[in-house]
Amino acid sequence: SANTDAAIHVAHAFTVHGEETESDYFTAVDDLWEPGQDHGADTIQETELTSGLFYGYVVVDLPLLITNCGGDAALAGRVVEHLVHLVAEVSPGAKLGSTAPYGRAGLMLIEAGDRQPRSLAGAFRTALSGSDLDQAITALDDELGRMDRAYETGEARCHLSLGMALAAGGEQGSLRTIASWAGERVVDAAPGAAA
Repeated sequence: SANTDAAIHVAHAFTVHGEETESDYFTAVDDLWEPGQDHGADTIQETELTSGLFYGYVVVDLPLLITNCGGDAALAGRVVEHLVHLVAEVSPGAKLGSTAPYGRAGLMLIEAGDRQPRSLAGAFRTALSGSDLDQAITALDDELGRMDRAYETGEARCHLSLGMALAAGGEQGSLRTIASWAGERVVDAAPGAAA
């Protein structure tokens, strides 16, 4: 009875351009081995590393999140605010010592609406020629425009950008501004909220 459905759905991120991997070898040696004792363990292995400009996609089912938070829309709003900060600033934790992967989001688009969410991954069906942020923003803007014309869903939007602004992205703001905007949308979506 403690099980709940996940209100947050996270897609695998992928590079918007062709990926190039590099092999990195590493060793592990028993530094505490002393003569006369059993030999320690050692190994030489390799791992593949890659970097790039990634597209990621996260969906929050607001009614379900509010339900999972015991009907407390204000709490659910704070969860979404914190989630926006985490998506923008927190990197995966694997291999921290050898890769220092502390990048931050170059662009975040937040949408709120009452229709089924949709990904903009189609903007990158054809890989970009490089990892230029403005080139990626242009591709996203084009895809967003096509979606808007075809489906007319009318989502409310705001965005953060380290490059050019999204023409169809609504108000542009800082991370704090867009996180607060997202949290307010949760409260607005709560049952019984004033329209």
